[in-house]
Amino acid sequence: MTETNDNPTNTDAKRPAAPKGKRKSKLESLRSLGAWTEIELPNGHKVPYLAMPTPALQCEWNEALDKRVRTHLKAGGFTRVCAPQRDHPLHSDILRARVDELAAGYPGYARGIDTDNGRAKYRMDVRRANKEDGHMAHVLPIGADEMDALIESHLKTNLALWRDAFEQYRDIRNNPAYWQHTNSYKRIMCPDDGPPLPDGPPPPPVYVRENADIVLSVKDGFVSLWVKQA
Repeated sequence: MTETNDNPTNTDAKRPAAPKGKRKSKLESLRSLGAWTEIELPNGHKVPYLAMPTPALQCEWNEALDKRVRTHLKAGGFTRVCAPQRDHPLHSDILRARVDELAAGYPGYARGIDTDNGRAKYRMDVRRANKEDGHMAHVLPIGADEMDALIESHLKTNLALWRDAFEQYRDIRNNPAYWQHTNSYKRIMCPDDGPPLPDGPPPPPVYVRENADIVLSVKDGFVSLWVKQA
């Protein structure tokens, strides 16, 4: 009698599995649904544009494309800066100065420490105070490391308080009737003897890179570019 073996042969056991297809990214899957066309921008330039079959898919495509662009910008050393941040490069000098004034009324805000000149002045003031009051038991000399840590703490506090002041500015713009008799409105934000605040909404979030003059904004798959001016 011949013995049979139902188990697979060694050759069968070593046979490689069929290769799996590479999974498409969301962006690639959406791209296959659209059709390329051309649109005209407000400045008259014509650019290629991927039109999706429905508004919902268009929004989904724009979000996926924006995410891809933001990922590349972050990898390239760019940082996202939003309107409630003092260092937003598209803030006007008038707006920044007046929100500074609002924030200065909040306990704990260190005026001027957000600039290089302000930090230098702060260091001098602290050293002068230590020199003049060094004989007092509660005043201790501050070394370079302690000074840096103190300034860093002030900067973090200022960042949070400036954001609060900016949200107050938003509310003043949105509800002027509520604020118009307050000191924040009459003396700081909308004084009779000063230039008016800039028109329009706050600037959009932008991407900036240290020591670079390029400012980028990403929206609906388009990248807008500005150049910082001295």
